[in-house]
Order: sequence, then C-alpha cells, then structure tokens
Amino acid sequence: PGVVLVLDVPRVVDPPRAFDQLKLAAKRMAHTLGGQLVDDNQRPLTDTALAAIRTQVAEASELLARAQIDPGSPRAHKLFAA
Repeated sequence: PGVVLVLDVPRVVDPPRAFDQLKLAAKRMAHTLGGQLVDDNQRPLTDTALAAIRTQVAEASELLARAQIDPGSPRAHKLFAA
C-alpha cells in the first residue's frame, strides 16, 4: 500500500515552490500515517535526495522558460496536455 505523488513541472506555476509544497505535504502524510517516503524503487527518500530532485525540478523549469514556455502558462498547458 502506498500513495504516489506527482508534480507535472510544465503544468504548474513556479515548479520549485510547488515541489516544496508537495514535499511538505508528503512528509506530513508519512508522519501522520506512520509511513515513510520512498522513491519508485522503494528506497527511502532522504533530505539529500529530495534536495537533488528539487534541483532537477528547478533546472527543468529554467529550460522551459529559456524556450519561452512559462511553466503553468496556457501555452505550456496546450503543449503538455495529456
């Protein structure tokens, strides 16, 4: 049993901030339910690992902005529609 949390970088405004909020919610949920944060290979997610993921989120956000695709914008929503 578990919960999967996903952040769709192109579709949210300010992805690093959204990641911070997601991380906080995940930590609170794990604490409240007596669970632990793990990656998709069931390895524990440490603060160091979470910081590395946040860096990747920020880099992806910057790449989109450099391509003139603002994360969370109508253009990004159209380009990255599921």
